[in-house]
Amino acid sequence: NAATAIITVMELNNMGYKMKKDLINKGLSQTFWPGRLEKRYLKNIPVYLDGAHNKAGANQIKIFFENKKLNRWLILGMLNNKDLEGYLLKVKNIFTGVIAVKIPGEKNSFSSQDINKICKKINLRCICKKNIKDANLYLLNKIVPDEIVISGSLYLIGKVRKLYS
Repeated sequence: NAATAIITVMELNNMGYKMKKDLINKGLSQTFWPGRLEKRYLKNIPVYLDGAHNKAGANQIKIFFENKKLNRWLILGMLNNKDLEGYLLKVKNIFTGVIAVKIPGEKNSFSSQDINKICKKINLRCICKKNIKDANLYLLNKIVPDEIVISGSLYLIGKVRKLYS
């Protein structure tokens, strides 16, 4: 990742190899990290795929989106050994609502009803859907958001990324 690349460059500089800062910045800016704020589309709606599944990851999502006040919805699926409430409390203010889904094929995933209970507890609008395709159809036909973020698990991202262009 980027932190490792910076440390490696610092080590190379300490060994006598000189790396130019602008070349380092250029390389880092061109780095592609699948599943980390990866931008795709559903029809013409921007979709951001992010495997964040803890409070630190949620905080990065919050920082990325907090200055953009849009009708933004979160499609969320998460493994049940994660701090769902802590995650949602971090991102709550950047989303209009949540579409809760169970991660396909993951028996240790929160159910959409589990996610809904936590959303209600923290006063965040939540819609339960059976799967990601139903979530997409609901968003396209009923909500028409400005942006969609899909997050909560790299397992989820891996299983849905082919649905978006």
